[in-house]
Amino acid sequence: MKLIIIDDEIKICHLIKKLIDFEKLDIELIDMYHNGITGLKAIKEKKPDIVITDIKMPGLDGISLIKESKDLDIDFIIISGHRQFEYAHTAIKYGVENYLLKPISEEELNATLSKIKKKNTNKKIENNYLIDKLFNKNNDIKFNYLENHSFSIVCIKTLFNTKELNDNLLKIIKEKIIGLTESNLSKLARNLEYYFNSSYSYILLYYNYNNKEKVNNSISNLLFELKAFKFQFFNKLNFSIGLTKSFKFLDYKHLYLAKNKSNEYLNKNEFSIFLDSKENVNYYCDLYNFSNICYKAIVNNDANLLTKEIEYIKDNNKKLPGYKTFELIKDLLSQFYLKINIFKHYDSIWIDKSLNLIELSSSIEYVYESLQTILINEINLLNNTNTNEKNTYEMAIKYIDKHFFEQSISLETIAKQINITPSYLSSLFKKNNDVGFLNFITEKRVLLAKEMLRKSNKKIKEIAVEVGYSDVKYFTKIFKKSTSLKPSEYRKLYG
Repeated sequence: MKLIIIDDEIKICHLIKKLIDFEKLDIELIDMYHNGITGLKAIKEKKPDIVITDIKMPGLDGISLIKESKDLDIDFIIISGHRQFEYAHTAIKYGVENYLLKPISEEELNATLSKIKKKNTNKKIENNYLIDKLFNKNNDIKFNYLENHSFSIVCIKTLFNTKELNDNLLKIIKEKIIGLTESNLSKLARNLEYYFNSSYSYILLYYNYNNKEKVNNSISNLLFELKAFKFQFFNKLNFSIGLTKSFKFLDYKHLYLAKNKSNEYLNKNEFSIFLDSKENVNYYCDLYNFSNICYKAIVNNDANLLTKEIEYIKDNNKKLPGYKTFELIKDLLSQFYLKINIFKHYDSIWIDKSLNLIELSSSIEYVYESLQTILINEINLLNNTNTNEKNTYEMAIKYIDKHFFEQSISLETIAKQINITPSYLSSLFKKNNDVGFLNFITEKRVLLAKEMLRKSNKKIKEIAVEVGYSDVKYFTKIFKKSTSLKPSEYRKLYG
């Protein structure tokens, strides 16, 4: 349900907004207005389900506002600081749902909104004449068929992966399906009717056939929003949507066509949608070019390159159905991870993880926003990791330069000093050197020993100890392996 708040006191508008439990009531705030004239204009243009308004306002008072909107199907709630009987009496006369006095009670306000929601839900379910006829296998339906208008039936199959299924959960699912359907399709469909039968939810659409593509896209958006709702129940629910081809006249057999389509996908354990489309729809995107841009963005740490390209791809695929958008997104993710894998290893599971996050998006617009966010975060993380690795490696080298000749030096002692794990330090050495940690230490010790053999008269045993070896025989073995000469031979040649 959509809501508009009208009050000339800005702080009252924000207070009302703060008091409402939008998520629980499944209410969307369109906007807030601060005088009756702009409020009335917004009501006529945006057609909210509920309006919360003050009585006394500049330009147009609350009662006049309600009078002007009497032909619209809107539930009004009046907020007022006045207890006068005439205000309440007039408000009730025009069908106002409730007359709330300031200071506003949070409990009373939310209870009133809940009552409106329940009333509207019941009203929608009760007024399902056409679809009820179909379920009774009665094709003798009196209906004013319009030129260029067609029917379609949507079937939403709900799979319950839970032992906690109860009437309350079924009610929540039913209300959610109605609410999401209304928000996605009410402006496109001339008629919307519902029928709930166990795990199947049927929606009958009657719409102008010229809007067929928009209807398909709205059904796709409905799928996205159902998937986001699914995760609120920790994957205990699954959905699949089947949509029949459009047809001019009603026939109960169409119910089974929609049902079969929804089962077709759910039985494959897919969260999918069948759309009525005679064309093989393909996305517009040069994946080779996108791959090159990914590489440039990663190497140059320039996320703007990706942002611009994704915006370009989005603009060129605005008419793409939702299920095809996911194909495009998956291909874009694959190209990105192929390129970033050059610099940091990623398993294929990362594509699935990213795709799962994107699938939580409640609209196509948010799908692209989520894609941008994931790719930019990966680039930032990679570059931050590279910077941190460089700093950590430099700290390790500085410590080694000062302590390599100590017999106790090891991966463990250095790692402890710079507050990292020995295994991580070992990986840094492999990444930044042609040799491992032990060979790196050995090279530095042999280099120092060679210098001492050339420039000093110290005994070989003393040199061995000073460069880190207590056993002179072991030192001699290490030195010869590195230089092909014994220490004594090296001294004779170069000393």
